Amino acid sequence: MAYFCTAEQVRFKCQTTDATEVPTALIDDCIAEVHGQILVRLNPTLDLESPPEALETGEALLAGGCLMRRLAAKNATTKATVVVGGQRLELGKQFEALLSMWKALEGEAWQILSPYLNGIPRRSIGIATDSVPVLGESG
Repeated sequence: MAYFCTAEQVRFKCQTTDATEVPTALIDDCIAEVHGQILVRLNPTLDLESPPEALETGEALLAGGCLMRRLAAKNATTKATVVVGGQRLELGKQFEALLSMWKALEGEAWQILSPYLNGIPRRSIGIATDSVPVLGESG
C-alpha cells in the first residue's frame, strides 16, 4: 500500500532526528495507522494517482501526532522520579509536552485534510455517569 508521506517527512515535521529514541519502524507503524484513518474518510472522487500535496502534509502531521501519543505512553510508564528530602520530584514535563504536541499536530492535520475528506473524527473527552455510593456511603 502506498502511503501519502514517508518516515523522513514525519521526522522533519516533528524534528525527531534520534533514530534510537524514535526508530523508523515506529514511525512507519504510525503512518500505516493514520493512513487507514484517512482512507476511510477520503472523498471517493479524489484522484489518488496524483494526490494533492495537502494529503502528504496532513498524513505526515497526523502520523507525527500518533508518534507523540505513543512516546507519551512510553514516557508515562518509564517516568523517572527523584526523591529529595522525602519529596518525589519528576524529572521534566515530557509527558504533558508530548500530549500537547499530539493534540496540536492532530488538530492541524485534520484541518489540512478536511477539504479532501467526507468528515473528520471527533475526539470524545469523556462520558459523565451517575454517581454511585462507594464503601456503604449513601448518596
